[in-house]
Amino acid sequence: MTLVVDASVIAKWFYDEPDTGTARGLLELDRLLITPAHAPAEVGHVLARRVRDGTLAREAMADAMSGLSRTVVLVPLAGLYAEASAITVETGTSFYDALYVAAAEAWKAKLITADARLVRGLAGTRWAPSLLALADWSS
Repeated sequence: MTLVVDASVIAKWFYDEPDTGTARGLLELDRLLITPAHAPAEVGHVLARRVRDGTLAREAMADAMSGLSRTVVLVPLAGLYAEASAITVETGTSFYDALYVAAAEAWKAKLITADARLVRGLAGTRWAPSLLALADWSS
């Protein structure tokens, strides 16, 4: 099964915080990991905050960003816009987050996210079955 990972999961691959072990465990699986093409920008934003607050070395950020495309397959955004538009309008979730959900729908995959707000925001909607909280993941 293909898994979609969002920036909240990808960022945990590069520094320690709750559920980091689970996030890194996804890298050990024999599964295709994909993410929409905007994810590196979101991950870069998160990692830059870590560099500025002194919890991540600048070199670690550079290494993470350069290696990201070797770790996950980047899905082009153009094919996700229609579904992401429906998701964001109907649920109020951000368009950025809706792109991850749209990727899961398009690939008939499961989105693994550490974003509890996203999981709560889509609870009870037709998109809820496409999401799984990282804390609930078990291979």
